[in-house]
Amino acid sequence: MVERVFGSAYLTVIDAMIGRAEVACERYRQAALEEGLSPASVARRRSSSQTMEDMLARLRADRVAAAG
Repeated sequence: MVERVFGSAYLTVIDAMIGRAEVACERYRQAALEEGLSPASVARRRSSSQTMEDMLARLRADRVAAAG
């Protein structure tokens, strides 16, 4: 079995990705809360927000596994 060793460079990259995803999540949340949108637009924006939240959760899980 081959074991991967994640160095600090990998952790730095994944930390940067997590930071960008957190900012994007907040931006998506704000967009979904805008007033005056049609129900279809609200649904699309909420879906986009949820997709970004899911990606952020995966990145955080990868970070925990890598630091493990």
